Amino acid sequence: MSATSGAPSGERGRRQATLTYGARNPEKPELAALAVATASRTATIADAIRGARVVLLAVPSASIAELLLTDGVADLLNRKAVIDATNNIRTLS
Repeated sequence: MSATSGAPSGERGRRQATLTYGARNPEKPELAALAVATASRTATIADAIRGARVVLLAVPSASIAELLLTDGVADLLNRKAVIDATNNIRTLS
């Protein structure tokens, strides 16, 4: 999941977006490397949503119910622009 927030940059009222990757474990080395490579930051899922104006949900569909029940995520999404890219991926057996 990722979230963006904007703050005035002072240049003609433009806003500069900050990309934050929200994760259950934001300290994972792989995620930290991605954040460095993309000039972004990492945070817990709740903290990423809390500071965001726009939220991109990109999780397996089987995980969405659990995600919404975690750390008040459903309430935090209220009044946010949400892009739902939930992945309905199933493995063939």
